[in-house]
Amino acid sequence: MATESSTLDDSTDDEASPIEKKHLVLSKPMDTNVTICDNSKCGEVDSPSEDVTTCLVNLTNSDYASDFIKKTKKQKDLILKAVSEGDPSSLVRLLGEIEQLSSLFTEKCAEDFLMDRLTSKDTGKTCLMKALLNINRKTEEIVHILLSFTEKHRFLDRFINAAYTEENYKGQTALHIAIERRQNKIVKYILDKGAKVNVRAQGLFFSPKGRNYGFYFGETPLALAACTNQPDIVTLLMDKSETNIDIQDSFGNTVLHALVTVTENEKPHNAFIIEMYDKIIRNCRNKFLESITNMEGLTPMQLAAKKGKLEVLKYI
Repeated sequence: MATESSTLDDSTDDEASPIEKKHLVLSKPMDTNVTICDNSKCGEVDSPSEDVTTCLVNLTNSDYASDFIKKTKKQKDLILKAVSEGDPSSLVRLLGEIEQLSSLFTEKCAEDFLMDRLTSKDTGKTCLMKALLNINRKTEEIVHILLSFTEKHRFLDRFINAAYTEENYKGQTALHIAIERRQNKIVKYILDKGAKVNVRAQGLFFSPKGRNYGFYFGETPLALAACTNQPDIVTLLMDKSETNIDIQDSFGNTVLHALVTVTENEKPHNAFIIEMYDKIIRNCRNKFLESITNMEGLTPMQLAAKKGKLEVLKYI
């Protein structure tokens, strides 16, 4: 089982996260460009800021505050390790420890402290994202434990909808990752728990200008599900009243433009693209979705013509 502690690439093996040949396979899994750190210094990464001590209720002695910082320094690494390796018992124990420590804070700062313990400060990656980037047989249980804990402490919405801040994956949320990893049960569960559906992953990895480096899919969860041939997720998202099917990405592209863009003029690949395109226009509440133009002033049909995507153009 690949974990960050061993390979530092957040990848999963093929058995855990199968992608059939008929699916669009990403050139690289999302979030693979992880900087490998010196193991002797990894404990220094994402250590709690000394600023948090200003929120402490009982830590009036500066030496005690310093000891507190040192004591909690490696907790985040241990939590990330537990979720990536699928270790529920260690996770529950560690969550109990930070829950106890949070009692030293005022109510609002306790929430901030707990969120900090579950989030990488440099990238914005939460341990929920970390779990989904390392799919294993315990991932569903890990996800349930994390969401139950954050719901108990009243920061579920903040946690489940946290987004990457690092420029390569900026805007990517746990929902994007669960869809990319084809985890239908988890996708439904986090949607039921309040995951937002109109979020946009706008990092460099997802830009059409960087196709050789990453994967363009139109930024939204709906477009990601469509572009990777996941009809059940497409249906699930389109059935949600809050889903904005007309949403446009940074280039003005709708989900239909995204489907045209990722077409590769290979019949097996085109078959699912056309099926997804057809499914969306037939079930979309906006019957003028095909008329929306992107920033180049192109409708999906005009984009197909410009790009020479002949089979999709013929279908449209």
